[in-house]
Amino acid sequence: MTAEEEIQKLTGWFFDRINTPVIEGLYIGDAMVWDTLCASLTNLNDLQRAKTEYAALGSVNHLEAIGIMQAIYIEQDCTFNLYAALFGTKIKPHESKYSAIRELRNQAFGHPSELGRKGVFSQHFFDITDRPRQLIKIINWECSGDINSAHISLQKIVADNSAITILYLKDAQTDFITKINQQMKAYQIQLGGLFSGASYTFSKLLTKENGRVVIDTYDSIEQDLAAAVTGLAERKLLDDYQRDIDVIRFLSARLQLLFGVQTHRDIEFYAYAVSLRRLIEEFRKSLAEIDPVLVK
Repeated sequence: MTAEEEIQKLTGWFFDRINTPVIEGLYIGDAMVWDTLCASLTNLNDLQRAKTEYAALGSVNHLEAIGIMQAIYIEQDCTFNLYAALFGTKIKPHESKYSAIRELRNQAFGHPSELGRKGVFSQHFFDITDRPRQLIKIINWECSGDINSAHISLQKIVADNSAITILYLKDAQTDFITKINQQMKAYQIQLGGLFSGASYTFSKLLTKENGRVVIDTYDSIEQDLAAAVTGLAERKLLDDYQRDIDVIRFLSARLQLLFGVQTHRDIEFYAYAVSLRRLIEEFRKSLAEIDPVLVK
């Protein structure tokens, strides 16, 4: 796997997770955060195409050299923005693992520069000394007359930048897993265990005369439904399930009116009970899938 493919794999991993409803709900409420999160992942993924096409070049000219350095500069900014969106963490570029590469880019590949240094100006530019090997010479001309130069490998810079990006993404992956799993545990209502006794209750209602003991177990279904509403509300997902809840409540109310009046032998009672059992089982399965347990 190339470095570019690994970065795309990692960005895909994040996309798959943030698109799950409960995780999306943690971020989408803040439009700026959500937009930053989606844009940084999209750009990180798309930039790998430019890097892949660059790697296929037998040699580079000046515009291509500037272009690939600008691409990895944007990759760095996307990584910073991703951290800010996911964790509210601001990485200072000059303190980041990219700092040395950013300094090279700013000196030789950035905007035309006249860097003021206590009244003495300097000019920076670059030349390609070996096109096939992609060796670059960065020249620093001091207005005092001093000229300094340094040779760098453009291919090595790109490879080093990719390695740093992968490191940042893997660290972000670990921190993201911890954050989301802690959030899932922190919810007041754990959705995964709701309606676990519903199957037993309906099996009794649909096979025996509904005596008091059988009817009393139905209270747990009503309690679980109320808990589900609370749990979905705290996850900001209640609107997505409101229609299902309303239908369950409607059928449940009709069924409970028949307790003590009809049994499973009566078609009306049987129709309500069978329909309700199916809907609650589907609802239970949906609830169990809402809270993800994240692993790498």
